[in-house]
Amino acid sequence: SPLTPATVLARALDAAPFGVAISAAGVTLYANPSSATCEPHESEEKTVRARQFDIELDGEVYSLSLSLDETEQCRIERDLIQRAYFDELTGLPNRSLIERSVNALTGAGSAPFALAFIDLDGFKHINDYYGHAVGDRLLVKLAERLSSGLRQSDLLARLSGDEFVLLVSPIGDVEALAHDVEWISARIKEPFFIEGHEIFTSASIGVSVY
Repeated sequence: SPLTPATVLARALDAAPFGVAISAAGVTLYANPSSATCEPHESEEKTVRARQFDIELDGEVYSLSLSLDETEQCRIERDLIQRAYFDELTGLPNRSLIERSVNALTGAGSAPFALAFIDLDGFKHINDYYGHAVGDRLLVKLAERLSSGLRQSDLLARLSGDEFVLLVSPIGDVEALAHDVEWISARIKEPFFIEGHEIFTSASIGVSVY
C-alpha cells in the first residue's frame, strides 16, 4: 500500500539524527529514538544542544523538545584547536597562540607587557649524552615547573626545540620584572631528576618590553 504523509512523517522523525519529544501535562506523548541517545548516562559526558517550545493546539498546550548530540563534533573541534594552538609534547601554547595573544595586547591604550625569550643552554649535549627521550622529559618537566609559578595573566609558550617565551602581562617597574626573570633563571637551574639521572641546566634569557 502507498505510504501516507503521516506515515512518511513518522518514519522520518524516527530516523532523524536529532531528538524530538512531545509532551502534554508532563506526560510524554511521543519521543523518537534519538531523544534517548541525547540523554547522558552515568560516567558519560555529553554536549547536547536543546530547545523547547510550547505549542497550543485546540486549547491544549503541548511541549515540543528538540535536542542534538554534539559531543563528537565538539571533540573534533577541541582536537583541532589543540593541534593548531598547543605544543604536542609539553601541552603549552605554541607560536601561533602566543602571537595571537601578543597581537591582542598591542591595541591603543594597552598596558605595558614583556616577552622573556628562554633558550636552554647545552640542550644538544643533553640529547646526545642521555638520549632524546630524556631530553623530551626535561622539556616537559621544565614546562611544568615554570607554569606552576605563573600568574593567570601570564602565558608560557614553546616556540620550538628548547626555545620558550614567557608573556608577562601586565608588568610593573623594571626592578619587579628583573626579579621575575631572576626567579625563572633560578627555577631552571634547580636539578631535574629524570629516569635515575640528576640533570643540571641553565638558560639564556632575553627580555623585550612593550
